[in-house]
Amino acid sequence: MTHTDYTTEALKTWTAPLRGAEEGRTYLVLGLLSELGEVADVLKKAIRNGTPKDEVRRRLVDEIGDVLWYSAMIQHEGGLPAIDHELSPWLEYVARGISVADLLTHASFMYGITAEECRIANIAKLRDRAARGVIAGEGGSR
Repeated sequence: MTHTDYTTEALKTWTAPLRGAEEGRTYLVLGLLSELGEVADVLKKAIRNGTPKDEVRRRLVDEIGDVLWYSAMIQHEGGLPAIDHELSPWLEYVARGISVADLLTHASFMYGITAEECRIANIAKLRDRAARGVIAGEGGSR
């Protein structure tokens, strides 16, 4: 699945009422940051707990798929938002400092994970949620 094919499919799930609005881009950046935190949490707990490599790999494919979704939606919406409050410099610094490519390089080297694999798994998860009417719900296992 190419990035273009993925973005086409992922856009079908970008149903937030803020789509196309400046606040929507802020929402997406915050979502990207939280998903990157979830990737970090998986890796942190793997180090602490000695989690089996196949379990870490499975969790990373899921979380990296979410990172790719937010990244694609941010690109589609025209890039990072112009946030007009005191968090603006911090958010823009963190968001611009994120390298999804670096994350994928590490995931590939350590766990054999590819961007295509994450895209396919992410679209399958989102289609399942849409079919069950829980795309706007909360929590990873909805």
